[in-house]
Amino acid sequence: RAFSCETFEDGSSYLRADYSIDCATDEYAGILVLAVLAILVYPIGITLATAALLYLEREALHNETETKRSAALAFLYREYQAHYFWWELVEVSRKLILVGFLVLIDPGSMLQLVLGLLVSFIFLLLQMQAQPFRDRGDDVLALFTGASLVSLFVSCILLRATQLTEFDRIEELLTDEMLHTYTISTGAIV
Repeated sequence: RAFSCETFEDGSSYLRADYSIDCATDEYAGILVLAVLAILVYPIGITLATAALLYLEREALHNETETKRSAALAFLYREYQAHYFWWELVEVSRKLILVGFLVLIDPGSMLQLVLGLLVSFIFLLLQMQAQPFRDRGDDVLALFTGASLVSLFVSCILLRATQLTEFDRIEELLTDEMLHTYTISTGAIV
């Protein structure tokens, strides 16, 4: 929310989370610095630290031999097959992209939705190909949740596209045939 400023007709820009903060001030610059530091330390820093720890233990994890450090890291890899001990990093990356980075793109825009669909679809394909879990039921559940995420983004894109035909000005510009072609019943989507 620290990166989202709203610009008004007079050219002034204010932070959407708190309209008392002008985005052209030093106060906002301080907020940006803190936000960037928080992102670097928490989601990116912890992910990189986790990757480094798993990398240091890769031989033990791949061979399924237990060391003191690998036992401490078991919560990260025990649900996955030995050669997919790193899969938790894939899951964290998916979440980081969808929840962390895509929010920086114009909220609610078609571009944000299409990129979300693309990212979700790529991760669904990776999940389908790898099937990294030890338990087959977990693989099936992961595939269903990935497919539901893809269908959620498809539904959001369809709803967003449907909104275009609801504006009076656009209805006037479209022929009846085009209006019929591009109008989607929201009841069918939901």
